[in-house]
Amino acid sequence: MTKVHCSGSRGFTLLELMIVLVIMGVMLVFAGPRVAKNLGSLTLKTTAKKAAAYIRYARSQAVNTGSLYRVIFDAEKNRLIVLGTRQIPAASDNATDEEDAEVEDNEEEEQPASDGGEKVLRMYSLPEEIRFGEIIIGDAETEEDEGDRIYQMLFYPNGTAQGGEVILTDAKERTYSLTVDFLTGTVTIGEPTDE
Repeated sequence: MTKVHCSGSRGFTLLELMIVLVIMGVMLVFAGPRVAKNLGSLTLKTTAKKAAAYIRYARSQAVNTGSLYRVIFDAEKNRLIVLGTRQIPAASDNATDEEDAEVEDNEEEEQPASDGGEKVLRMYSLPEEIRFGEIIIGDAETEEDEGDRIYQMLFYPNGTAQGGEVILTDAKERTYSLTVDFLTGTVTIGEPTDE
């Protein structure tokens, strides 16, 4: 019998593994805070994108249905609400009694959320660590501590809006701004600012 020697199959030594672990530990010490900072701002960025999506939804519904839509910014309860005008089908003059009964049944199924014939279409509660900062609707600038802290922005059937800017802030005072153009009703998300 002949013995075969493999000269190229050599493993790592314990010393080499220890050196690699020390290098990885040093890299983690320097990269850790940076990763943690990015994870904290990720929640704020996600919230800004979701809030912008709800505002865009209100605009598109106003255009598509030909009705007035409202976005309510409830800073007291830290939530955003989309209200739409309740559509009641008009009964034609030559409709039968069965069709009239069907229309009445449909009206009873869809109860309005407020007295103005409006219903809550969507509601988004902000995460606990994120809150509304400054809210500017149209030309009226508002501060956090004023009144009941409930503000509304209107979206019209022709695509225009009341316009304004909403600032979202987190516990570390990082901010994102949501700007609604009054002429086109488009929503843009502003760049964050860090302390």
